Amino acid sequence: MINYIGAARAAQKQGAIDRRDSYLRQAYSEDQGSEYAVGVTRAELQLNQDQTEQAYATLRHIDADKPGQNLVKLMLLEASSELNDWEQSISILQELENKGTLPLEKLRARQLQGYAHILSKASESGNVGDLKEVWHSIPKKLKREFYLLEVYVQARLKFPDTSDCEVMLRRVIKNHPDPALIRLYGLVQGENPAKQLLFMERLLKQQPTDSSAHLTAGRLYKRAELWGNARSCLEKSLQIEPTSEAYYELATLFDSQGDSENANLYFKKGLVLAAKPSSVIKLGGVSNSIPLPDSHID
Repeated sequence: MINYIGAARAAQKQGAIDRRDSYLRQAYSEDQGSEYAVGVTRAELQLNQDQTEQAYATLRHIDADKPGQNLVKLMLLEASSELNDWEQSISILQELENKGTLPLEKLRARQLQGYAHILSKASESGNVGDLKEVWHSIPKKLKREFYLLEVYVQARLKFPDTSDCEVMLRRVIKNHPDPALIRLYGLVQGENPAKQLLFMERLLKQQPTDSSAHLTAGRLYKRAELWGNARSCLEKSLQIEPTSEAYYELATLFDSQGDSENANLYFKKGLVLAAKPSSVIKLGGVSNSIPLPDSHID
């Protein structure tokens, strides 16, 4: 049996996939008690050959026959992730967490990745209820991560009512003024615009050198049609750190005032900056957590 498995590995290296499979069948025929070993080898070789769907089917068969095998679960995790079957990935990760199979840091990173994809997929349904349902299903220990909160709020921006997101962000930013969350705060709309703007004005006094705070204040001033304050904040944001978003907001401000010359100038500057890789806006890292009461993240 071992010789046939070795021959199967050698055949794959030579690109002889049919011969590989023949050797694996012979390995099983020689020792029918070796189904697990042969199956795992088959799945391993299929994964290495980018035959992910076949590997997934092989692993599901093994897992059904001999459930709870750590190696099989880890391989299933890789296959399901490659196939974007994130619900399956989350299920496997829960089993691995219960058994303590993966280091906590690696486990959390994979869980956040999985839930981020599920949230994004839910947002594409066109039904905000689907997105909210996924958010409420996420374990609270994971919703304390800045990363998932950013993904969720970003997804909610596709829908009109973001007043609950304003509440969530305000409660978090009050004690944890993360720049990415502050940026998002300028994109959501609370039930009380005046209260939202007042909160941002107070935060701006605490974060006078944060470009995202000035950007958000500028957006909220624009929404309130306080044009002078909006221009001042947006220009200050650009002085601290030029971003394509601040250029765009300032350009649209000038455009609304009929100043086409400055509007075109800032539109152009924003487009030039947006074309540079360094100007791409990224969501925050998965290592940042929010040590807040559960009521702040529901």
